[in-house]
Amino acid sequence: MIIGLTGSIATGKSQSSKIFKQLGCYIIDADKLSRTLTAKDSKCLKDIVGSFGTDVLNDNGTLNRKKLASIIFSDKQAKLNLKE
Repeated sequence: MIIGLTGSIATGKSQSSKIFKQLGCYIIDADKLSRTLTAKDSKCLKDIVGSFGTDVLNDNGTLNRKKLASIIFSDKQAKLNLKE
């Protein structure tokens, strides 16, 4: 059985995940995977910068998630470009 756990901030996702893990479930945390894939100097981050420019970076070279979100959620084509 595969269960997807989604929800807004502070809705109990982390607590629910802990309970599922205690019950022996295997947990895949998409947020952690995303942060690993887009870590500083990663290929994914370089690809994102190639598509959206250095404006999506923080001063320390990490991904500015809020900036990228503001771009892709206001421009359908930009969101499609991110998928490529």
